[in-house]
Parts: sequence; structure tokens; C-alpha cells
Amino acid sequence: MSDLAQQLISVQEMVMHLQHELSQIHEVVLAQRDEIAELRSTVGKLLGQFEQLVDGDAFPSPQEDRPPHY
Repeated sequence: MSDLAQQLISVQEMVMHLQHELSQIHEVVLAQRDEIAELRSTVGKLLGQFEQLVDGDAFPSPQEDRPPHY
């Protein structure tokens, strides 16, 4: 086999390897995108619940929070 043919085969093997790695990276990026979207949704829900607690009277004042013996 000529040197040029061997070089072509070598380049083709490298391209195939890089395509495989790119495919794997793409799958990881898509999974991370989905996980980030889910985490953002969860954080948004928790933030909404927190704001409801703060805005409402969920936290009693110290005078209202006296033990029963007062």
C-alpha cells in the first residue's frame, strides 16, 4: 500500500474516532440541558414557596410566639 493511501486511512480513522467522541459529548450536553431545566424549575417553585411564606404571616412575631405559660 502506498504511503498516501496509508495516510488517508489514518485520517479516516481519526475522523471516525472524533465523530464518535462528538456524538458522546452531544448526548452528555443534552442530558445536562434537561437536568438544568429541571433544576431551574425546582428552584423557581421553591423560590415561589419561600416568597409566599415571607409575604404571608407564616412567621409569627415574637409576641405571638410566646409559650403557653405566659
